[in-house]
Amino acid sequence: AEEAHRSGIRALLKLQVKKDLDTCRRYLALRGEMKVWSVYFGGAGALEEGLFKGLVRRLLEKDIRSRKAFEDYARSLGAALLKAPGEMLEEVEPVLRSYHETRQALAGLESANVSNRTVLGFLGQMRIELERLLPVSFLEHYDRDRLPQLTRYLKALQIRAERGAVHLDRDRARAAEIRPYEEKLGEFLKALTPGASPEKERAVDEFRWMVEEYRVSLFAQGIKT
Repeated sequence: AEEAHRSGIRALLKLQVKKDLDTCRRYLALRGEMKVWSVYFGGAGALEEGLFKGLVRRLLEKDIRSRKAFEDYARSLGAALLKAPGEMLEEVEPVLRSYHETRQALAGLESANVSNRTVLGFLGQMRIELERLLPVSFLEHYDRDRLPQLTRYLKALQIRAERGAVHLDRDRARAAEIRPYEEKLGEFLKALTPGASPEKERAVDEFRWMVEEYRVSLFAQGIKT
């Protein structure tokens, strides 16, 4: 009911601020390097749509319970929607840059180890980790507070790949330390039904990011957790 209510508020607010939203969408147009990096996420159009959906979720999905509160918030949205696109692009740009750099690093390592099937297998696993960490729809899943942390996790993945390509045995030993927690996380995620309580979802999400921090401490200690 809570989720449906927030979706309903979003739908009503979209009707109230339709013109501002149309303007907002135009200001989310990608330029420069961000437009180049968008190829990883389905192209500029797809990424811009993802940015817009993320922005709508951020500003319009509210737990508003009275007409006065609704009208007051709707009146305040015009100014917020003017500056929101710039803020969104500023927050996402470092994440896209880190993603691009990690992809480039993996490609370079694969080229340098083209005849080493063992290392290539390891790097293939790192690519799977990369897509898990930053899926195409990441803006629909990650809250605003999570975005700055993603750059750290991406850098940690790059460091792990670079070290692991040289010292694969060390990587395997550290991977064994974190495996029980990854398996437990998998069990938690599998047990999350569509009707799971918000408290349970938050607890599983918190555990997920604790595992991510542990991964940093094992494979890229210099980044700190």
